[in-house]
Amino acid sequence: MAINNPTEIQKYQALVVLHGIKFLLKTGHPINTAYTEKNLAATASMFTGMDYKKGQLKDAVADLRLWFSDICNHTVDDEQIEYPED
Repeated sequence: MAINNPTEIQKYQALVVLHGIKFLLKTGHPINTAYTEKNLAATASMFTGMDYKKGQLKDAVADLRLWFSDICNHTVDDEQIEYPED
């Protein structure tokens, strides 16, 4: 599937943030130096409209999953994401 329109780009960006948060929560280490807890929380806020303070990344994961469910009409599973055909 091509990522060639603003909606698909936004989905991809949110998915990268979601997996970055999950990696940080699981390992205690960011994927890279830009993926700090503060930066991930701020970026998740751009998609969900919620503010996340330190220690609220689990809430951000839950809210991003809800965001995906609203945008893509299905839930995000831990193994893969499938987008509906246009």
